[in-house]
Amino acid sequence: MKKRILVHALLVVVGLALTAAIVFAEIELVGMDTKTNGVTTVTWDSRFADLDYTLDDTITMTVTWTVATGTGAAMYADFDLRCPDNGPPADSLGLSSPLDSPGLSTSPDPPGLSDPPPGRGCSSFTPRSKKDPANGELDKEATEVIDDSDDDDDGDGTYEGAVVVQFNFTDLHSSPRREVEMGNAHFKLYLDVDMDGDGELDKVVSYGVNVHVEDPQ
Repeated sequence: MKKRILVHALLVVVGLALTAAIVFAEIELVGMDTKTNGVTTVTWDSRFADLDYTLDDTITMTVTWTVATGTGAAMYADFDLRCPDNGPPADSLGLSSPLDSPGLSTSPDPPGLSDPPPGRGCSSFTPRSKKDPANGELDKEATEVIDDSDDDDDGDGTYEGAVVVQFNFTDLHSSPRREVEMGNAHFKLYLDVDMDGDGELDKVVSYGVNVHVEDPQ
């Protein structure tokens, strides 16, 4: 009997240890955007932030989008990093981060954050400083479409869709001036869109999704 109790206790401890090893970070939605392509107008979750992030923690993020009834249609096609590779480090101008540059906002989505700086190429994780660029990984296999925008689920006149994704930062950029380590992740939500209102899906359109994290030091 004592042996059975000890074995059971050991299994419980091992189970708790495995559970504790998988850490999920908290993230919150801080902004949405609306874009019209052809006759279809889509509003989607575009900006997220976690201001108490810990390096390597997995972020589980739900991205939703809506299509108003009578404005066309949009169906899930894919969710991926903004760029197939993360691009080169910052050039010889010496700018370590757009957030460290004078005059730019330190909000989760500074002006122009969703677009690569001129001459720097495309990056999925920024800042791309030579010394300590931010980097990360998107777990494509964990992506799950939990609702596609093919019907009006709530009867409120909108077609809603949602996809759950998982990613993490493997490196963060140090900002001594702000006493944080930080990083930005840039993704694309791809939707197959009805451009002319005939009920047929004509074109895959991308919608930017940006995430800002900070690890206070």
